[in-house]
Amino acid sequence: MKLLFHCGVCKKDKELVLADKSHIYLVGNKRGEMIHVDADLCAEDTTNLKKYIIISRVNCNIRWKDNAWQIFDGWPEGAKTPNDKKSNTSALGTFIEKKGKLQMVSHTEGCVIEKGDRIFFVPSSKLETAIKDAGLLSRYQKELGSKIDALKNMNDGLAVYSGFKYMGEVLDAQEKKDDFESPEFTAPNLFVKTVETSEIKVNSTNMSYYVALDIRKFTKQSEDTQIEWARQFNGHLSATLEKYNNYMLILVGDGAYISFLGDRHQKDIHYEFVNRFFDLMKEKKTEWVVKTAIHFGHDYLLRVEICGRLSNNMYGTGINTIARLMEAHSEPFETIVSNSVHSDIYNIEPYRSKYNITKMEPVIVKDRPYDYYLYSKKERA
Repeated sequence: MKLLFHCGVCKKDKELVLADKSHIYLVGNKRGEMIHVDADLCAEDTTNLKKYIIISRVNCNIRWKDNAWQIFDGWPEGAKTPNDKKSNTSALGTFIEKKGKLQMVSHTEGCVIEKGDRIFFVPSSKLETAIKDAGLLSRYQKELGSKIDALKNMNDGLAVYSGFKYMGEVLDAQEKKDDFESPEFTAPNLFVKTVETSEIKVNSTNMSYYVALDIRKFTKQSEDTQIEWARQFNGHLSATLEKYNNYMLILVGDGAYISFLGDRHQKDIHYEFVNRFFDLMKEKKTEWVVKTAIHFGHDYLLRVEICGRLSNNMYGTGINTIARLMEAHSEPFETIVSNSVHSDIYNIEPYRSKYNITKMEPVIVKDRPYDYYLYSKKERA
């Protein structure tokens, strides 16, 4: 989202692009030892107006909250020096004009900004023009008291924007946020590539075809080798995932979990992915191999906010089971297959005739048994 601020002091425009949802954008006059202001508007020359400096407060902050960019009056905590008092919503603060109606911006409750909105600071000498609403005007008169006449009679030569000395315009519409996007970085180590379908719903239970991958003997390698193996692994992961949609990827150190979401006509989509990954490893003749497991379950897909970023994540027994199955022993190019997946695929080709299938003793994790099978391709005669 892009905003353009007009400064009545220097007559120049200050552009502000809202892109980082983890960042709180500061707009106004930089004061004291403040670290950074994203849109620094010039302070007024107060040589002859020192006793009226209270009328010149120019500060607000814009942040991503509740799936939208919102504006708040004043500085947020941590953006000011200890001696800079917190700004409370007042007739001396920040204003926003939405569809022609002027309103004050709260310090504690944000106001969603939309294309066409205008943001104002510091009413000019044309006070009645700036504040047409009788309630707002009377509040100004009450809070400023005797200073009101000085304000009305000022002739300081500053530019005036609809009766105010500073104005911001919202030029772009809010970025549309569907439940899923392709591709989207949604939170640390969590990626989604999908399109919304009638079968996949946020904040609801969804079918999930899970794949787990982990680089074998990774931690026994030198630091340089670990870095190189991780780079290769991520490259193979990216290349294999290009062929798929409707999935969630969670990176976990030297491995990853993938959830293929929704009801699939192809019941072995998870194993197909594993085989493609194996084939790529063999083609590239990698020094490393991965441990793999697959599982099918019904888990809760939840929309959450983490560090200011909206994210999707999976919760339930399915994601827990796939993690527990990775505790089981397997050899390179064997795949740990849960009981639920085995029931779906063991009697279909190519698994029925071209795979070795071995029923294993349950793996015990936290005193709970998890049934599984080991699958591997038969050697060609």
